[in-house]
Amino acid sequence: QKMKNPLHFMPKRRRNLLLCVAAVAGTGYGVYRVYKSPSIARKKYQIVCFLRSLMTVAQAASASAETISLVSNDLNGFLRSDSDEIPASLKQLLKVAQCQEFQETLTRVSSALTAGVLQGF
Repeated sequence: QKMKNPLHFMPKRRRNLLLCVAAVAGTGYGVYRVYKSPSIARKKYQIVCFLRSLMTVAQAASASAETISLVSNDLNGFLRSDSDEIPASLKQLLKVAQCQEFQETLTRVSSALTAGVLQGF
């Protein structure tokens, strides 16, 4: 004896639509469960931390580029001129480079950067 289809009372088109909707709902629920799983949450957190650090590095590079541009323009103007007067930006840069606090800060930043890179990998 032939088994009857449990959805035999519905038209074929509506039955197919219902099956498609059920399949989409089941797939959506599965994707939601995977997305909310602890391992995926950890990966999302790591990616967000990485993007934040990348943004911070980009901002620091932008600020450094402005400073380098200013000093470069002053140095270029000084070298092209006949003046013996050293530009103020170069004087300030030399003072900062010779400062003990700056050298200590540079050492700390480079060691923290090295430790962060080593921990990241």
